[in-house]
Amino acid sequence: MLAAGVLLGFVPSLREVELPPEVVFLLFLPALLFWESPTTSLRQIRQDLGGVVLTGTVLVIASPPGS
Repeated sequence: MLAAGVLLGFVPSLREVELPPEVVFLLFLPALLFWESPTTSLRQIRQDLGGVVLTGTVLVIASPPGS
């Protein structure tokens, strides 16, 4: 899928296509989460939680106000 997406990015007529965020949240994100849920380890999630929270905090602080 990644290679197909990169190749489609080189098609000039497809560069102007934009997806609304609602489409991503309603169609793509649930499918990705469902696909990964059976193979995800709770132990690994607990190990990575600190890094995820730290990254999210840094990104919120670094984002410009009003965006």
